[in-house]
Amino acid sequence: MSNHKPSLKELTAIREKGLEEAKEILTNTRDGLLAARALSTTQDEIIVFAFSALITPILGHGVKLNTAPFCLCATGGYGRGELAPGSDIDLLLLHDDHPPEALEAAYTDLLYLLWDMGLKVGHALRKPEECAKIAASDPVSAAAMMDVRMLVGNAELAKDLHRALTAKSTAKADRAFIAAKLEERDQRHVRQGSTRYMVEPNIKEGKGGLRDLQTLGWLARRLEPESKTTRGALVRFLDAQSLRQYDQALRFMWTVRFWLHLITGRAEERLSFDLQPELARMMQYRDTPAAERLMKAYFLKARDVGIMTRVFCAKLEMIAAKRAPTGLSRFLPQRRKALKTRGFVTEAGRLDFYSGKVVKQDPINLLRLFETADVIGRDIHPDALRTVRKNLSHIGAGFREDPAATEVFLNCLSKSRDPETLLRLMSESGVLGRYLPEFGHIVGRTQFNMYHRYTVDEHTLRAIGILHDLLAKSSKNGPEWVPPIARAIENRTTLYLAMLLHDTGKGKGDQQIAGAQAASTACERLGLDAHQTRQVSWLVGNHLLMSDTAQRRDLSDPQTILDFAKIVQTPERLRLLLLLTIADISAVGPEVWNGWKDRLLHELFEATEGLFRGKAARNLETMQQDAQSRARVAREAFQSACKDKGFAHKWVTVLGPSYWTAFEEPTIIRQGLWAAQLARDGQNSGIFLEELPSNASTVMRVLAPDAPGLFAKICGAVCIAGGNIAGARIFTTDDGRAFDVFYIQDREGQPFGHNNPRALARLKTLADEVLGGKPLPNARPVRTSRRSSAFTVVPSVVFDNEASTHQSVIETSGRDRQGLLYDLAQVLWQSRLSIHSAHIATYGARAVDVFYVHEQDGQKITSTRRRNALGVKLRDMLQDRHQENPAGNFESAVMSERQ
Repeated sequence: MSNHKPSLKELTAIREKGLEEAKEILTNTRDGLLAARALSTTQDEIIVFAFSALITPILGHGVKLNTAPFCLCATGGYGRGELAPGSDIDLLLLHDDHPPEALEAAYTDLLYLLWDMGLKVGHALRKPEECAKIAASDPVSAAAMMDVRMLVGNAELAKDLHRALTAKSTAKADRAFIAAKLEERDQRHVRQGSTRYMVEPNIKEGKGGLRDLQTLGWLARRLEPESKTTRGALVRFLDAQSLRQYDQALRFMWTVRFWLHLITGRAEERLSFDLQPELARMMQYRDTPAAERLMKAYFLKARDVGIMTRVFCAKLEMIAAKRAPTGLSRFLPQRRKALKTRGFVTEAGRLDFYSGKVVKQDPINLLRLFETADVIGRDIHPDALRTVRKNLSHIGAGFREDPAATEVFLNCLSKSRDPETLLRLMSESGVLGRYLPEFGHIVGRTQFNMYHRYTVDEHTLRAIGILHDLLAKSSKNGPEWVPPIARAIENRTTLYLAMLLHDTGKGKGDQQIAGAQAASTACERLGLDAHQTRQVSWLVGNHLLMSDTAQRRDLSDPQTILDFAKIVQTPERLRLLLLLTIADISAVGPEVWNGWKDRLLHELFEATEGLFRGKAARNLETMQQDAQSRARVAREAFQSACKDKGFAHKWVTVLGPSYWTAFEEPTIIRQGLWAAQLARDGQNSGIFLEELPSNASTVMRVLAPDAPGLFAKICGAVCIAGGNIAGARIFTTDDGRAFDVFYIQDREGQPFGHNNPRALARLKTLADEVLGGKPLPNARPVRTSRRSSAFTVVPSVVFDNEASTHQSVIETSGRDRQGLLYDLAQVLWQSRLSIHSAHIATYGARAVDVFYVHEQDGQKITSTRRRNALGVKLRDMLQDRHQENPAGNFESAVMSERQ
């Protein structure tokens, strides 16, 4: 190229042409690494052309670039010759002790040209010995220096840098570098969720992603400085199979990353839901559902990266650089030692097979390896895991039906000291999915919804860990009322097996029906007796029952408890289902389990257990009589607590029977005393707000003259204030007043206004304005997020006249959005229906709002024509009207229901 001053237009044209060529390579070869290298070559052309043109005029007479006192280098990913469209361009300008005066100015001009092109540029101007000094104290800089590549200038300066870095490299420095990089990796994993199986993973920084592969390369090259390539250095640490997996994972991750940058037009590293369908299409996954196939491929590659890391770190331990990563235990290296368990030895502190023949002589040793590791508290040697993977074909139909194999497997499942870790290792080595095909079906299966954070198999393994903790005698986690219930569990194997199989029906139609069938098949194959098989199958087939009943039904209605108890049938099933439900909800993701769900499940459990234990009546008529008795006791308790006997008499007279059984006695007394204080103050209406941390909600009481649409308007006030209503109870007094109780949370599922008095004050002001007849201010429309817009949420409305004795139950389901509850309540009010209670549950993009309602005359909705007309209005309100997909024209993907 000539040395004329480059123009921005000229450089941009080169860049755009290079991008198109890289995209063509990507499309034709499906190899993102080739595309990344091609784009890096284009970037080299731009920088060499521009810098040469800028620097040549300031060089002395007869001085050539290759003998000048400076050298421009690429570092980091660019130094490796790998660039995604949105990657940073990291540059290092090396110079000697006497650089030209105008060198820095020319370098600055280059940087401005690159910035004007819209590129992100990292830059430094240093002498070689300065770089070596910084690298010696900073692992990040040291890693970047390992990837220095000369672009233009004096090659001797690049060699000086290499010599300076080598001089600083000692055995002690190497150990410090390795320890620092592994610690850096561990901290990065924590920030990204500490698992490879996030349903929206970070392709670059996430566990099992590109950065983990790069870390292996840095560590290998630090210990093999003479190797000219990363792969050459890795030969010392990885076997042939692991090297193939390294190459495949690197190319796959780069393909995903390059497409992500192209699709979004930015340095997007997160595989979010809204991008997965389009990415799957670009990567030519044709079958339906393409996004799930793409994500399964990603998770299997991320798993391979984990296996490589185990192998690599075992080698590191053997050379005393750093102990192995967290496994079942950590021990100092020891000599090879035979164990009492025949066929196994400890090698460098890890469990290994005595020889490769051990598996061929008795294939069940594939399972005994894991059982033995748990019993003796040792990690498993990577060589043993390699032997396992090579011999998975031994696990066939005969193996699965062998009682000896069943005994070992069930020991691993229900008697392990750490079943979550043990089963995860069994899964990642391929044993668990091979031995239990029902589990193999869900390995790497993504959950294409905004409710779950993990893949189906990862969610299941986490649930196993939570269940184990709930069952532990010394457990301090989980609800404080659960340990006595856990101790009463008669058959823990049944519970563990149901937990392991509870989601195996996903992807097969109706999840619970398919799961129950899969569980029955698995139990019969494992040789469980008929009672255990029925128990496991029932638990799997009904694993959503308790959660849905607690969150979507009126627990003060005797019919709810009676219907639930009829399905559960026995106290043991109730205990099993409770622990299964708590573990299942808790394993969905951080902060999903909270005090609100705790209270609802506790209330449902207590009421149902009382029914089973004879503390409550066993049929509807006697349950109603019992409710009347409890209502009488509650009235008497309030009258005794209230000093104003005149008000107390009036209060117990104007509130109907349903109120006196809707709350616990202390709550009824507090509410009544508050109403009495309002009366003494001469107020006919009032609002009370109180945070209930144990309930994960803020309670709002509203007492006011009843007015058309009052409940809907209060819902609107909560919405505008930024709150979410988790539940509500609505009562109308005989003297024409409304007494409504709302349970309100913030967007994170915590008590609304938690540590935010201004939010509570705004809600109070808005609610007061509603009571004063002032119209609500217009809420700013909230556009559906990119992630949420990836899902087609089909609205539904279901009427049920059997779920309650006196009310019609209307269950609505649709896309969650701001003001949805308000809009639905408006429809019910305009339809002249009275709302008795509302129960709200949210599962990612889907909201389920359940209303207990009756006609103005107190009767259920019996007219089919009326139900149909109301259903049309509610479904219209649930529709995604005027919804634009901000993510672009991506594939439509129907969101998976919880079932």
